Amino acid sequence: MAATYTTTAKVAELIQIPAFDGSTTPTSTVVTNLIERAQDWLDDKTGHAWRPKTVTKEYREPSSGYVWSLGIRFKLAHRTLTTFASGTDLIEVWDGSSWVDYVATKTAGRGDDYWVDETNGIAFLTDRSSIYPHGVRFTYRYGESSVPGHVEDCITKMVAIDILNQFEDLLVFPDDGVTNKPSHLDRMRQWQSDIDKIIDDLMEFDMV
Repeated sequence: MAATYTTTAKVAELIQIPAFDGSTTPTSTVVTNLIERAQDWLDDKTGHAWRPKTVTKEYREPSSGYVWSLGIRFKLAHRTLTTFASGTDLIEVWDGSSWVDYVATKTAGRGDDYWVDETNGIAFLTDRSSIYPHGVRFTYRYGESSVPGHVEDCITKMVAIDILNQFEDLLVFPDDGVTNKPSHLDRMRQWQSDIDKIIDDLMEFDMV
C-alpha cells in the first residue's frame, strides 16, 4: 500500500513545522509509514475504503431464500464494489465436487445467472438449486475512487497526534496561561475529538 489519504506535507503543516525530508526527525519515510498504518486502521475500523482494495475468497451464507425476480441474496462484507470481471473477480459456487466460477462461466444480469448490486455490496444468484453450507465464496474489489476532505482530515490529525506523542522535541505550540493560547495537549485533545466524530460518521452499517 501507499500513503493515499493524506501527505507528509499536510501533516507538517498541521503541526506547524518545516516539511519532512530524509534528514528531519522524524524522516519523511517514517511519517509515510505512519500514514499508511493510520489509513489501514481506518479501513479496518470503518469497514470501508477510499482507495482500491481486494478481498480474496470471502465465504458468505445466503441472507435470504430465493426471491422471485431477485434470486438468492448474499450480503458481502463491503460495498462500493468494482464491476466484477472474469480473471480478476470470482463468484465461486461449490457444486458438490468442485468450485464453479460464475463470473467466468455464467451470464450476468437480473434475468440470467447472477447479478450484483455494486453500490450496496450485494450479490444475487438466480439459480434455485440448493446452496451447500459454506458453498459460496467471493473474490472482489471495492473502495471509493477519491478521498473526501473529512477522511484526509482524520488521517492527518491521527498522524500528527502520533508524531507529537513520540517526538516531544517537535512541540511548538505555546503553552502559557497568560495569553490563553491552547497548549499542544489542548490541540491534541481537540484533534482527537474531531477524529472520533469523523469515525462515527464513517462507520459502515449492515443492510438486512
